[in-house]
Order: sequence, then C-alpha cells, then structure tokens
Amino acid sequence: MVIENSEQPLYELPQSKARAIFPQTLVLLFLSSIFYAGILINLSLVELSEKNQQIIQAGTVIFLFIVILIGFFYAVKKASAKYYFYHSQLVFQKKNIFYTAILPASIIVKQDPLDKLFKTYTLQFNNFRIRSIPQSIQIQNYLQQLVSSAR
Repeated sequence: MVIENSEQPLYELPQSKARAIFPQTLVLLFLSSIFYAGILINLSLVELSEKNQQIIQAGTVIFLFIVILIGFFYAVKKASAKYYFYHSQLVFQKKNIFYTAILPASIIVKQDPLDKLFKTYTLQFNNFRIRSIPQSIQIQNYLQQLVSSAR
C-alpha cells in the first residue's frame, strides 16, 4: 500500500546506476544471443531458400535489437528511481514500509560479488531491500535512527 506524501522527504537515496544497469544489460545480451543461436539452428534444420533465411535472420536481429533497447531503457528508468525517507516511512517506487514495522536488529547488510565489483551494498529487512547503495553512503545507521525514533 502506497500512501501519497505531501511532505518533503528527509532524505533521497539514489542508486548506483552502473550497478543497476550493467548486470541487466549483460543478461539481456546473453539471453538474446542464445535466442539468436536457436533461430540459426532451426533455420539450418529447415529447408528454406537463402533469401528466406536472410529475411528471417534480419527480422530476428531487428526484433532482438528492439527487445534489448527496451530492456536497457527499462533498466535505466528503474536505476534512476530513488529511495525516499520520510518521517514515518520509507518509499521506493510503489512500495513503502513504515519504520514501526522494521525491527532494528533485522537490518542486514549484504554484499554479493557484483556489489563488490561495483563498490555497492544492499540493506535487507523484513521483505524490503534497498539495493545498489554506493559504499560511500553509509545509510544503515541513519535508517536505524529513524526506526528507533519511530518506536
């Protein structure tokens, strides 16, 4: 449930754009190459004229280019979203969580290999994650203070 806030946020936390975009783009490229290889294998098994094979290959390349482009722009849009810290809740896109629902001891810092590569980390608590936080921003203590003051 998202509650519209007319108040100004106490803090806006941006995500690391490189950490949010690069892995998704690599996955899209990898899956597209597998899809294209599957198309090539199917074309080699079907008896089609050279012209029809070229048309299908060109159509596939154009389709994959459009899919990759849409996926890239979606990843950029998602990466530009910020986490908003208000007096009583934390809001990200269409999700929110009230500080009273967070146990201070449940706030966990996680860092996977991609986080280490991009010098970022993730805060996890309840069913909420704050992802792609640059290591230069230490938000955990601030969040714990907000949670403590809300109780």
